[in-house]
Amino acid sequence: MSTPPKALMGELLVKEKLVSPGQLQMALEEQKRTGQRLGSVFIEKGIVTEKAIVESLARPGKVRLGELLVREKLITEDQLQAGLIEQKRSGRRLGRALIEKGIVTEDAIGHALARQFRAPFINLKTFTVNPKLVNLLTETQARRLRALVLEETPLGVRIGMSDPTDLASYDEIVKIIKRDVALAVVTELSLLATIDRVYRRTGEIVGLAQQLEAELATGSDDFGQLMGLSTGAEDAPVVKLLQTIFEDAVGARASDVHIEPQEQRLQIR
Repeated sequence: MSTPPKALMGELLVKEKLVSPGQLQMALEEQKRTGQRLGSVFIEKGIVTEKAIVESLARPGKVRLGELLVREKLITEDQLQAGLIEQKRSGRRLGRALIEKGIVTEDAIGHALARQFRAPFINLKTFTVNPKLVNLLTETQARRLRALVLEETPLGVRIGMSDPTDLASYDEIVKIIKRDVALAVVTELSLLATIDRVYRRTGEIVGLAQQLEAELATGSDDFGQLMGLSTGAEDAPVVKLLQTIFEDAVGARASDVHIEPQEQRLQIR
C-alpha cells in the first residue's frame, strides 16, 4: 500500500509550522519502531490533528507544467515553445504534446509533478486498486477527470491523477466523492489502462446470468427464444449474456474468454 514520501510530508509540516524539527525526528523514530505511518504517529501522539494534516497536504497549488519542466531541466525553453505550438495546433494537453514529440517521457513528467506536489508517484502497473473504493467515481467521471480512486489512507481517500495541475478537476473530484482527499500522481496511459481493467461489467453479467437461470427454472416452453434461435434473437437472454461477456472482454483487452462449468456454478474468466 503506497504512502506519501515520509521526508516530504514531514518537511511540509515543519515548513507550515504544524510540527517542530524535534517533533518530526521523534515521530520518524517512533514510525521506525512501530511500523506505523508517519501521519498516524503525529495524530496518536497529539502533535497535530488529522484535519490539519489533510488540509496541508490536500489541495494542490497552481503549477504551470511547462515552467516546471524547464526548472527541472527536463526540457529547454526552445522545446517548451515547440510543445506549446504543437499544443495549439493539435488541441492536446501540453504534456501529451511534449511526449508525442519525443521531447520528454511520461514517467519523467509524472515524477516531476510528484516532487512539485509532494505527492507519491504510483506505478499503476504494479499497484492493486481497492475495488470497494473505485466506484466512488463512475467510469465516465474517471475518464473525463483523468483520475482514479486508489485506496484509503489516514489522510483521506487516495486519488491518482495524471494531471494534478488541473485544479478544476481536483475540486470536482472532492465535490463528487465528499471525502478528504490525498493526492497521488500517475501516468495517463497507465491510468486509462487501469480504468479499462477495473470498470468491468461483472454486475451486469451476473444479473443476466441470474435472469437466464430464473427463466430456465420456470420451464419455459419456448426454449428457442431463450437460446436466441427464433425471431428477435438480439433480445434473447443467452444472446445478451454472451454479448455482454464479449464486450467486457474487449474493454479489458483480454486475449481469451474461458467459460468453465463447475458443479455448483459457472466460472467465466
